Amino acid sequence: MSFMELCKGRCSVRGYLPDPIPQEKIDYILECARHAPSAANRQPWRLYIVTGEAKKRLEAAYSKSWFAEAPLALAFVGNRRECWVHSDGTEYLMCDVAIFCDHLTLAAAEVGLGTCWIAAFDKTAARQALQLPEDEMPFYLSPLGFPKPDSTRAKSRKALADIVVWRQE
Repeated sequence: MSFMELCKGRCSVRGYLPDPIPQEKIDYILECARHAPSAANRQPWRLYIVTGEAKKRLEAAYSKSWFAEAPLALAFVGNRRECWVHSDGTEYLMCDVAIFCDHLTLAAAEVGLGTCWIAAFDKTAARQALQLPEDEMPFYLSPLGFPKPDSTRAKSRKALADIVVWRQE
């Protein structure tokens, strides 16, 4: 699969089979995510892979049935003590965690697994379910599993002319 095919094929999955995920697929996507770049190479992220009773507690933070269907839930967390802060005060934590999450979701799609970025969830409930230390912030959740047939929507994209601006002066 080319990178273009991967980018075009990766989509948000909202329906999962209960099938277990082979460990070698999990190991592969984790290794891909581990290689994500970050500001000043701080790598200020943590990935919580959530199953069993902990997953049931995490479902309180995002109560959609399709989130609960997946065999695994992922919580992408940033560590504020480890992130790089620019001299103007801009903190790059959210950006770094997003890049990490994107590497993982693309790798998952490559091996036939589905994911769905979730940023609008109850952060307090997630923090409690994951028992996060004070310096860790949850940014994104995602189910991880094999997609059910017909569990995706068609993607539409703006034309390049609508999103790219060339400046030549």
